[in-house]
Formats: sequence, C-alpha cells, structure tokens
Amino acid sequence: MNLSGSVSANMDYIQRLFLSVQDFMQKSHEPGELMSFLDAEPPRFRSVAYESASMEIGMMDLITGNGLNNWKLFYHHAARSILFIWTLALDGHLLKSGYRRFLTWNPCTR
Repeated sequence: MNLSGSVSANMDYIQRLFLSVQDFMQKSHEPGELMSFLDAEPPRFRSVAYESASMEIGMMDLITGNGLNNWKLFYHHAARSILFIWTLALDGHLLKSGYRRFLTWNPCTR
C-alpha cells in the first residue's frame, strides 16, 4: 500500500488496515500467527493493527461470555510490542520538539 504523507491516503490506509486485521482474525486465532501478522505492519501504523486486534478479541470474548480472558492474554503478549512502538513515537516527538532532556526517563533510550 502507498504510504504517502497525505492525510487522506493515511486515513484510507488505516481504514483498510483495521478491516484487514479483523478479516485475518476471522480466519485464524492462533496467538503466534496473529502477532506475526500485526508485527509485519510498518511501525508507523502498527498501533492501529494492534488496536483493531484488541477490539476484535474483546468483542469476541464479550459475545461468547469469556469474561475478557482472551483479551487479557492478548494484552500481556502485545504489551511489549506496542509499548515499544509508543516509546519510539514519543522519543521521535520529543527529539523533534527539542525536549531531549526527557529522553533519559525512557528505559529504551538508556
């Protein structure tokens, strides 16, 4: 998919990605396969893929009366991957904004 910088193209990509993750999950529920699928997404949009998967897993748990047990497992598996992405995003923003001094609090930058 074209990852141009236009807002319109990005929004279109995000919408297709969200639906693509949901479609993938309808076919497979293996945690390892799902994580590989999500991690294959470019870092710029990876958090959207994780958000879509989180929503789908949570909804499936609620529909089946599973008490969010599968969602909790996903959360624990996904936390490391997604927190790393959020950390990189924050570091990038701090660097661009001139707030270098705040980078030292981040364990990923030490």
